Amino acid sequence: MPRAYRMTVVDGVCTVRLVGEIDFANADQVTDWLLNAIDGSKCTRLDMNFAELAFLDSSGIRALLTVYRHAINRDVEVNFHTIQPGVQRTLRLAGVDSLLGTGT
Repeated sequence: MPRAYRMTVVDGVCTVRLVGEIDFANADQVTDWLLNAIDGSKCTRLDMNFAELAFLDSSGIRALLTVYRHAINRDVEVNFHTIQPGVQRTLRLAGVDSLLGTGT
């Protein structure tokens, strides 16, 4: 699990903050938490703040894609913010940065 994760909901906007890493050891748990957070919050927009997300591997990318698809299927707008350079590079190298709207 990332060292910490939390979500705040204000006026239908869910802001998720992940701290630490998303990798093979915790990607399924992070995915489950985020899917449940989306379904339980009734948010119309999901803002994912990665200011403190230091590492993401292919399992983490799978988790993000799963959450992104789940949110879009429920008409929830998804935005990614404050992505650390290493995480941004991983998303770019995997070719998913433009799909997720994280490309610069």
